[in-house]
Amino acid sequence: MSTRSDSKERLADVQCRPQLSNMLRAMPASSSSSPVSVHQLERMSEEDKKATEAELYSIIREGLMEMMVSKKPPAKSTSGTRDTLRIKAEYRGEKFCIEMRRPVLFEYLENHLSSKYGRQLNIYYTLSNSELIVPIRNQLELDRAIELLDRSPAQRSLRLVLSRHHSDSGISSCSASTTSTQGAFMPDASGTFSSSPSKIIEIPYSECRSSCASSSTSRWRGARSGGGSSASSGVVLPDYDNEERRSANTPRAPTNWKQGKCIGSGAFGQVFLCYDVDTGKEIALKRLHFARGDTHLKKQVVQLENEINLLSTIQHKRIVQYLGVQRTDESISIFMEYMAGGSVKDLISTYGPLSSAVARKYTYQVLQGLVYLHRNDMIHRDIKSANILRDSYGNVKIGDFGSAKRLQTICSQQSASFIGTPHYMAPEVVLGKSAYGRKADIWSVGCTLLEMLTGTPPWHGLEPMAVIFNIAYQHPKYELPANTEPTLSQLLTVLLERAPEKRPSAVDLLNNHPAFRQFLSIQ
Repeated sequence: MSTRSDSKERLADVQCRPQLSNMLRAMPASSSSSPVSVHQLERMSEEDKKATEAELYSIIREGLMEMMVSKKPPAKSTSGTRDTLRIKAEYRGEKFCIEMRRPVLFEYLENHLSSKYGRQLNIYYTLSNSELIVPIRNQLELDRAIELLDRSPAQRSLRLVLSRHHSDSGISSCSASTTSTQGAFMPDASGTFSSSPSKIIEIPYSECRSSCASSSTSRWRGARSGGGSSASSGVVLPDYDNEERRSANTPRAPTNWKQGKCIGSGAFGQVFLCYDVDTGKEIALKRLHFARGDTHLKKQVVQLENEINLLSTIQHKRIVQYLGVQRTDESISIFMEYMAGGSVKDLISTYGPLSSAVARKYTYQVLQGLVYLHRNDMIHRDIKSANILRDSYGNVKIGDFGSAKRLQTICSQQSASFIGTPHYMAPEVVLGKSAYGRKADIWSVGCTLLEMLTGTPPWHGLEPMAVIFNIAYQHPKYELPANTEPTLSQLLTVLLERAPEKRPSAVDLLNNHPAFRQFLSIQ
């Protein structure tokens, strides 16, 4: 009985036999030590003919294999192609660049990164503007990230942020103070790693930098444009006019205070209720722990401290007031106005969807805060129900202004389980477009309003990478409660307009949309 390999060989011979004569004519004499003419082949017995054809087939196959092996890839490449994928990654301040042949297998990428640093790592997908951090945990999520890259002309490389895996005994978290050592350093030199079938070529990072500015410099860049959509991806402190300037009354971090109970915790640390002994007021304290010996992380924390001190000068009735910041070798404490009612997210989790009247009121007040920010060339960049806080009178203010993205960066670099909330992000942000601005906040307001009315944001229940993919290429699908007021349904339609240039500004919405007409009559 013939084996399966024999059957395959025989089938290959049958399929190739009609082409052998033509190949023999084209084959140079040096291709075989004993060339056989076509006439000799025709006079052979069937048995000899089969043996000769099999030998010729083997020679041709070996020749093709030799050609493929001898074909060397270019030593250096300046840009990714459809055949290769360029990956830019960062781990605890060290940046490096690699290229992999497609299709890219998650297992090989994960193994290479783990081998590079001698430990298992978490892998996060991010953008050049650092607006997005989403975990990549399997092949499907990696494939979606690559497809997003291929569909986004503005993105030339797959950007990854790495952090220690929970299996690493030296891991530190955002909710506990631990000590860890710096990861193994790899020199910034090119090399080829072939531990997997798909070769990985490491390129000096200096040779694959894009022309776009780094996230650290763009974070505080603003554009004073008169249009409704700034091209800035960061925030800039305004030049207040005289009636808004209140430098003499700028809040300061308390010097004599007592820490109370923990009133919240999450990826960004813990929040405590505190008592300011000098003023008699209750204030909120958000505390984030970090590794003592991590010099790169310390730089991020110092930048966060400087940003909070600057943001404490911003005062508006619809924005939670920063009061200052204190830093130690192992933690940073951010003091802010205490909002007794908790977040709108907490409210929905406890009582379910909100009524049309309450949803309208909260949306109106959020837009009031955004009008102030946008007029002063500032973009919030993280509007969501968890960042809209309630006071004891049933009014809301925008919280976590200016600090959320920096906190996200810090936590993603040291946390083993950090997962962001991309559900509220605008399509232009997800696609990595450099020219986005105020209108991205308007989209986020739409996602938050939808959550108020239905109890969940768009694409609730999907994995973060799937959410990102849907935001980029699909319109949100939702079903509003039957008792939703028509003006709020119309408002959702304009807020969730995929084209940012077609979305109205915060000022236009407050002054012209029928959903807010009743508020205009009492102003």
